[in-house]
Amino acid sequence: MSNRGPTNQTVTKRVNLVSKILERMKTNDIKPANLTAISVYVADTLSDQEGKPCNGSTLRRRKGPYRRYLDDFMTEMGYGGHTNIIHGSPLELQLQIRELTQMNQALEKQLADAYQTNDLLTHKISSSVIETIDQEPLPPLDEEIYFKILFNLITDIGYQVDTYNNKVFDDLTHTTIFTAEEIPCFFNWYQETTQS
Repeated sequence: MSNRGPTNQTVTKRVNLVSKILERMKTNDIKPANLTAISVYVADTLSDQEGKPCNGSTLRRRKGPYRRYLDDFMTEMGYGGHTNIIHGSPLELQLQIRELTQMNQALEKQLADAYQTNDLLTHKISSSVIETIDQEPLPPLDEEIYFKILFNLITDIGYQVDTYNNKVFDDLTHTTIFTAEEIPCFFNWYQETTQS
């Protein structure tokens, strides 16, 4: 028989114990500094009562059965800035939704900016690589050294060489950096090197 975690009966029993511990804390005006300290205090008390270990993080899980009791305790004891998202007033919920929406929009803008920056950098790198190779013809004897350097640069940046489609591309954004039409001698060298 495998251990699949606590049964509903165990959870119900623990919920009742957690609720009683928090009530005693209110009655005795025991007010730990923050949510973590509260959960550790309750977990230690619970461990003593049950005779088996309990971790404060178990009680703090946002979707766990115990969290709402901790949130209620914090709200009732007047912890500054703490509002219980489940039991908040409609106005508080609207304000929280508006704040989360604004945060989401800001994060989406930052992500879009990061993608745009990545695209610009990719374009600059590919342009400078192509310009350098086009402007400076390679001496025949040193060609292999130049291609090794280019290959190391490509792999260090995280680009991939695709000999099937004859291109170098960014695996994350699927952007083509350059093709065999633009730098055929590199692809010829690469295929010869990988086949030998």
